[in-house]
Amino acid sequence: MFISYEFILFLLVLFAVYYVIPKRFQWILLLIANFLFYYSAGAFYPLFILATSVTVWFAGVCIDRQEGQWQSYQAEIKAGKIEKPSRDEKKAVKAKIGGKKKRIMLVCLLFNLGILAVLKYTNFVIDNVNTVLDAAGRTELPYADLILPLGISFYTFQAVAYLLDVYWGKCSAQKNLPRFILFVSFFPQLIQGPISRYGDLSQTLYAKHSFDGKQVRFGLERILWGYFKKLVIADRLSGAISMLMGDPEYYTGAYKTEWEFLKDVLVQNGVDESAILKEDQATFTWENAKNSRIVTDQNKLVIQKAILCCRNVHARRSLMYYQKSFPEAKIFVSPSVIGNITKENIARIREIGVDFVSSGALTHSAPILDISMKHLHAI
Repeated sequence: MFISYEFILFLLVLFAVYYVIPKRFQWILLLIANFLFYYSAGAFYPLFILATSVTVWFAGVCIDRQEGQWQSYQAEIKAGKIEKPSRDEKKAVKAKIGGKKKRIMLVCLLFNLGILAVLKYTNFVIDNVNTVLDAAGRTELPYADLILPLGISFYTFQAVAYLLDVYWGKCSAQKNLPRFILFVSFFPQLIQGPISRYGDLSQTLYAKHSFDGKQVRFGLERILWGYFKKLVIADRLSGAISMLMGDPEYYTGAYKTEWEFLKDVLVQNGVDESAILKEDQATFTWENAKNSRIVTDQNKLVIQKAILCCRNVHARRSLMYYQKSFPEAKIFVSPSVIGNITKENIARIREIGVDFVSSGALTHSAPILDISMKHLHAI
């Protein structure tokens, strides 16, 4: 998403408006931009980030209020407004307040980490249970139709870090809910990170900024350098290096793109070029799935069963996205090496009734190679 033309246009418009509007509204503009960015990834995704933001904000305020009661209690003792308690009485009051703070913190942690665990690991647990059931000859459990919200790990852990900082007294709770939501949902770090501490990021987000040519030039240089490392170096080398290191004597061509390399992998393993459909517009996994559906529809292919081949780190996410794009199809996921796809493998897959194989997802920006089983008669 960060390398799409739409995102660059979005960033340029936001940059221009940010320095034109009155400075007191700058943080509000960033908050609106965060939700526009998040909404573009999924209409219901903002509900998840709002749930985390509101619950953590409320817990932080409650913890801060309990700490305020303890500070007020100590101040009243020093001012002589209440009779000086014994050491045991003072410890009892402190323990009571500390217990309330801990309960608030734990409930909030369980709620938000529970959301993360359910959405991210439910199908992982089901998959492992099904392995046992299959070995025992029992009926397997159905997979949950869950889609992982964009950046849920990053914003959950950032919110949790804030809550713990408040609990440990490293920072005061933010009383303004919209400002806190801005901290949790700040879009430039929502997908790639890093996870920032509240004391470091909040001051920058809430401050009033004037246009500074030197700072802007420095920022643009860093952005361009990041794009260079991502597009020119990492994306061009990731897939090729994996395969070349695995079989350096077999793949010797000079490949300009991952598309060319992956196509060569399939062709050299016996797949006819006419059986390879090209989708090279996607910039991340969800776009891979949506655009693959467009490609199959354009070629009038009705997908009933499919095997999704990808790196193991993307397997769970890819499966959920493809299930969303092809709800009528039964999707299997195989974290496998593309070099193992041979003419013989393809033929056996065709015999068991699989209509479609999608290989790719080596990186978030990798093109997809779509292989229609209906063309295997030409192999």
